[in-house]
Amino acid sequence: MDMFCNTQYPQMLDPIIRACLVNVPIPVAEGASYGGTLVTTLHTLYRKGFLLSSMEATGTAGWQSEGSAFAYLSGSASNRIAYSDETATAVSWWLRSPYSNADSARLVDSSGALGYVSVYSANFFCPRPALALSSLISVSSSTDSDGCYTVENAPAAEQYIKTGGVWTKMV
Repeated sequence: MDMFCNTQYPQMLDPIIRACLVNVPIPVAEGASYGGTLVTTLHTLYRKGFLLSSMEATGTAGWQSEGSAFAYLSGSASNRIAYSDETATAVSWWLRSPYSNADSARLVDSSGALGYVSVYSANFFCPRPALALSSLISVSSSTDSDGCYTVENAPAAEQYIKTGGVWTKMV
């Protein structure tokens, strides 16, 4: 998941958005138990794209408290519901937090509730990468005709506009 979120997924994004991504420190809990030995170590990784932690997504600590609650997501289960490819089909999505046994991880289920499942069930759940964008960009205060917010200023102070679903630099 780490490789997908930090490397592969960003490559699917528009080059303008990719240029706005920045590495941020994220706390990551090491697994819960190895051969009966409890491991409670937190590591800090630097990533542009990553899975949210249990704490960030729901306001509930997983095995370890990784990060701080994101107000929008932790405030209401309905804000955590993810949908499959522009459909009305709600899907469960992975979190980066381990559960209290060595082969399980936390997830947000299709109702927006916190849950866990064996990592061997990976094919049944979706990744939902979070992205870290530069604080130097400015974004429109309202959505465009596609329901998307528009990057108005990128870090290099260039102007971009979305036309026909493609971001182009304004001259």
